[in-house]
Amino acid sequence: MKQLLCNLCEQETSHRPFFQGGQDWEYGVPGTFIQAQCMICGLVRMDPMPPLEEILGYYPASYHGYQSPVSALTRWLIGRNLRKRARAYCTLIGSTGTILDVGAADGAHFDVWKHEGDWAFVGFEFNDAVAQEGRAHGRNIVTATMETYDPAGKQFDLIIMNHLLEHVADPLGTVQRAYTLLKPGGWIVGETPNLRSLDRILMGRYWGGCHWPRHVHQFTPRTMKALLWRAGFRAPRIAPSLDTSHWALSIQNFFQAHAFTHTRIQHGRTRYYPILLAAFIPLNMIQYCLKITGILGFSAQKPSDEGSMIPEPLPSDT
Repeated sequence: MKQLLCNLCEQETSHRPFFQGGQDWEYGVPGTFIQAQCMICGLVRMDPMPPLEEILGYYPASYHGYQSPVSALTRWLIGRNLRKRARAYCTLIGSTGTILDVGAADGAHFDVWKHEGDWAFVGFEFNDAVAQEGRAHGRNIVTATMETYDPAGKQFDLIIMNHLLEHVADPLGTVQRAYTLLKPGGWIVGETPNLRSLDRILMGRYWGGCHWPRHVHQFTPRTMKALLWRAGFRAPRIAPSLDTSHWALSIQNFFQAHAFTHTRIQHGRTRYYPILLAAFIPLNMIQYCLKITGILGFSAQKPSDEGSMIPEPLPSDT
């Protein structure tokens, strides 16, 4: 074990190796990578933690998050998930309000959500070329990071962090900044990989949720609740997500790691990736019922009256 700075404990703590020998089987960033787990709170982090400039360099122009899906099945699954999320947002803030999407890419999903509610959207994205593409389509996308974003005094009803917190070196600081950007009574929502999932247990370093080396933190339901609690949010909620992408990527990674099955990749995905997405739907539904899916959803509310907030105990990992 070694002493490393834990973002959740906010101090140096003993860490044990959790994932070892990971490689970038999607985009070919050279090297092998290690993730270590804090022995106090359980948060998993990259060891060593790369500097921000290096992390930003892990995302090529061909990164899948910047591309429109080619497969009709992938497009259908993404559209289904987007509409499901929009309905969930409606239950939190109603059909009107201001929404900030952190790490919005080109904001193409705004075009789906605008049909579900009369919301005002703002998004920011660190990749300027991608942000410019969104602006060219009339979407309100700012080139920024959480550290550099200037809201010009604006506060939001809802802040979305879908598949963001695992990418940042300071998830606690990121969530704390979101807290300040929310109106009293506003909500933070998002998704992140789930370390307490069947696919992670079975696939190990090949697990799609590792997304080497772009995922520099990993969460369980307990550590995600603790993160939101430490940032000041009330009654964090954790829920499983119906999404087979980590299963599909896990199998793809395993195949790509062995030369005899190496297949050409485009935008980080092989031609058989959509088939894997469909194949694992039945298993993912079983995982959903058992609450051990590869992706967990989270939501939490900023108190309307912060002075009346009662501290909660550190949540258990259930």
